[in-house]
Amino acid sequence: MTVDRFLVTGIGGQGVILLTKILARIGFEDGVNLNTLETLGGMMRGGPVYVQATIGPPEHGAAVSYGSADVVVALEGYEGLRVASKFLKPGGLVFQNAKLVRVAGHYRTKRKPVSIERLPELYAELEARLLMVPATELAASAGNARLENLAMLGVLVQSGLFGLQADTSREVIGRSVPAGTEAGNLAAFEAGLAWAAAQTLPAELAPA
Repeated sequence: MTVDRFLVTGIGGQGVILLTKILARIGFEDGVNLNTLETLGGMMRGGPVYVQATIGPPEHGAAVSYGSADVVVALEGYEGLRVASKFLKPGGLVFQNAKLVRVAGHYRTKRKPVSIERLPELYAELEARLLMVPATELAASAGNARLENLAMLGVLVQSGLFGLQADTSREVIGRSVPAGTEAGNLAAFEAGLAWAAAQTLPAELAPA
């Protein structure tokens, strides 16, 4: 699988913007150019946030057309469903944190309410391939559940789909997070790396 277009989404306070900025910085160090475009439903904590991103020369731009994204990275389930329903191409991959936070304008269905247990069913209806990631739980096990974005980053790097290196990631994280928080952020990142290393991506999702 080749990733050319992807989105990172969640709600305000989850570190969506920081996650994407770190991804772009790691890419720069590893020779992978990421172009990004932020879309904020409100900078306030709890508002919807997503970032469009493309991999390629800057002249390609960062905008992702509806139905063209290869991957959606979702730190929250309602936003993951909402963004995937618009942007993900059939057969695209979703990295979904196992977390739901009800917010205004959230994703709705005409049947039973959304739940963690129903996420696989709902993504299947969108023709999406799904990897459920316990990012919040992984971050909590590393010492701070709020660092779920760094746990997810570890999963993304370990997946190999973005062409990013773990050693480069560690260096960039150390330079990108607030002083005094480096150890906690790196611990969450390592928890994500270790979890993903124990998973097996289906062959059709492996890096091209």
